[in-house]
Amino acid sequence: MRKLRIAQIAPIWNDTPPKHYGGIERVVNSLTEELVRRGHEVTLFATSSSQTSAKLVATVSDPMSGKIPWGNPSYTIFNISEAYKMASSFDIIHSHTDFWCFPFASLVSVPSVHTLHNLLPSDENDHEYQFYARFKDQKLISISNNQRQGLPWNFIDTVYNGIDANKFSFSPTKGTYLFWAGRITNSKGAKDVLLAAKKLQMPLVFAGHLIGGNKEFYETEIVPLLNDKLITVTGDISSSEAIKYYQNAYCTLMPIHWEEPFGLVMTESLSCGTPVVAYRRGSVPELIKDGETGFIVPEEDGIDGLVNAVKKIDQIDRLSCRQSVESKFTIEKMVDHYEEVYGKVIL
Repeated sequence: MRKLRIAQIAPIWNDTPPKHYGGIERVVNSLTEELVRRGHEVTLFATSSSQTSAKLVATVSDPMSGKIPWGNPSYTIFNISEAYKMASSFDIIHSHTDFWCFPFASLVSVPSVHTLHNLLPSDENDHEYQFYARFKDQKLISISNNQRQGLPWNFIDTVYNGIDANKFSFSPTKGTYLFWAGRITNSKGAKDVLLAAKKLQMPLVFAGHLIGGNKEFYETEIVPLLNDKLITVTGDISSSEAIKYYQNAYCTLMPIHWEEPFGLVMTESLSCGTPVVAYRRGSVPELIKDGETGFIVPEEDGIDGLVNAVKKIDQIDRLSCRQSVESKFTIEKMVDHYEEVYGKVIL
């Protein structure tokens, strides 16, 4: 396609790319870098400490995660408004800040697209739902088909998140431990993982990210289960550290209790050849081929379901896991798809 002038608006909760936790910022970084590599003129709106090959415009000096509540949009709006002040400089504006961009996008003639990375409202009486309804002419992109359930309008496409398959390189040999990485919350299945590992009597690497709002859950539900020689607690880990854990794991567990829109942990693990065992929630059936790249467990089967699935992991071919990522979930596939979307919107 012709070379475009593209604005990418990243969240300001973490740097782009993040040093540790921050899935959305990692996706924005991958998209931005590949667009630049393909010759597009890209401007990234992110924190000033972000690292990018694009032109960086920053109104926020440091990541806001842990400094202000997640629901506080003030610094997000500073970032967005700066992008829309420069709207005439772009052929298209691509936002990754959910609905906060909508009022700004409605005031300019330059087209905008909005990749929605979070759970969407489904209750018509919810104030967020009503906000989406007010701006239902905006062009929305989902990151899984399952994510669309709550909102019945204006999705122009689903674009799966892509990962660097060269970075998350294939390992043909499985390890002996279970692996879990994510926010330490009930929705991410942190307690289920610990209980399953104990029941299996298998080593577990527990790479959890503790966010302030989950401190009570961590202290009351998780800490009592950690005093076990089979459990290795790493805390928050970098991307390079995660790769080593994925490559040498027996399998990765994803017993989520919410409608997760995507789940980079699953594709990163598969890219390294390590199968995934997950509850049937959210995007899981779109990312995991049951019986081929892992096992999908009915949530109601709980810990016993996870245990039984792990016991069958030897049936999974690690190369099949890798090939599933190469066919659908690489950075190149993601950016090919976004270029198609940009072309349709600009025309």
